[in-house]
Amino acid sequence: QSFILYIIIILIYSTHIPPGEQVFTHQQVLVLQAALYLLFLLLCRTRMTMVIQGIRKHRLSEEQVAEAYDRCLSQLTILAVIIYISVVYLLNIKAVISSLPLLSASTALGNLAAFCLFLGYQLILWCQAHTVFSRRLDFEPRQTTYCARKLLFALGIILPWVCIMGMSDLFQFLAPEIFVTLTHHPGMYLALFALFLLALTVIAPPLTVKLWGCRPLPDSPLRRCLEGLCSREGVGYRQIM
Repeated sequence: QSFILYIIIILIYSTHIPPGEQVFTHQQVLVLQAALYLLFLLLCRTRMTMVIQGIRKHRLSEEQVAEAYDRCLSQLTILAVIIYISVVYLLNIKAVISSLPLLSASTALGNLAAFCLFLGYQLILWCQAHTVFSRRLDFEPRQTTYCARKLLFALGIILPWVCIMGMSDLFQFLAPEIFVTLTHHPGMYLALFALFLLALTVIAPPLTVKLWGCRPLPDSPLRRCLEGLCSREGVGYRQIM
């Protein structure tokens, strides 16, 4: 689910073409962005408080609490995506990012900055979820570790895209005329995204293993159960981490 989510976020920003006229000034956009973060924080607190009240009222089992937690996070994640789309298309955040000295010279850094804007909403959601649900579910005890692990997964998705955009920046620097010609070709961005999916397939799994510090699962009833499940379902695997 997160894998598809982050690809959607990358596409929302990278395929957006800023309009010629800017409705809001850059200062107004930054103030509105900060206000949206605050609004999202309040909405997260309100929604999670309602979920906890429902749990207490109906005395839900641990399994039902987990289902309520997943449903709550899914709803708030969809809300975060809607807000992010509004930021990109209504506030035209791309024009603001492109105007910044360092980011204006690099497509890779611009895409990374835009992705970090969405991660701001994700961090708010994760912090609130840990605060509210950690006493009721089997969570990582420390909030910083809980959020860091989720950020590392996001990093495994965005790094291949940033690398591809970095190569595009380098090509633009070395051969600007050829680059301009290629950017006018309708299949240019389609080719870049196809290259991204290919790189993601090859790079993301081992990168995520390294970032998470995964180790092979030792011989145990759990491993044998997972091996049996893979065998019955015809799923191949190199290692169970």
